[in-house]
Amino acid sequence: MLNISKATMAKGIASLVLLITIAPLAAAKNYSAEINASGSLDSGTVKIGDGGDQSRTTIKADVSWLFFVRQYQIGPVFRYSSTSYGSNNSSSMAIGPLFKYNFGTLSSDATVPFAYVGFDFISGENSYLSLTGDYSGTNLNFGGGVNFMLGQNLSFQPRLERYQQWRKTSGGNVNVTAGGFQVLLGLSIFI
Repeated sequence: MLNISKATMAKGIASLVLLITIAPLAAAKNYSAEINASGSLDSGTVKIGDGGDQSRTTIKADVSWLFFVRQYQIGPVFRYSSTSYGSNNSSSMAIGPLFKYNFGTLSSDATVPFAYVGFDFISGENSYLSLTGDYSGTNLNFGGGVNFMLGQNLSFQPRLERYQQWRKTSGGNVNVTAGGFQVLLGLSIFI
């Protein structure tokens, strides 16, 4: 039979209770990955050439899977965009790497700002003006936002993004440079 003193037994029980109490808190601050889904909806009117105003609606969505290295994150991002100009439209898909930095430690009660930069390869199609047809090109995206933690593993992420796009039609006859700002709203799950 083991002969364990009462003092050793008390220390062991206290250590076990402390470990059980602190373990969930420690786990909340040591995430290994983030899965994020974000999107935006933009609507308005646009005047093209000498024609009248046309309604414009743009839907953008992106999904990312980012891996942590301390406060830094890196991983792939997949983007989709669809724009309607009256009866004409444009749609695109993009994929590329995303680099993100969190200005603090994420925990269940934290509000942590972040900054990011991404580079995407894009492919899409247009059906308006001289841009009709398939196109390909690149996107540069950078911006910042805030993680509003909604629990131990969930965050709401509003962000402001600046994007620049360079693309060329499949016929090679039209080069387009486009850019702007967009506000995206997202949810992230931390694992």
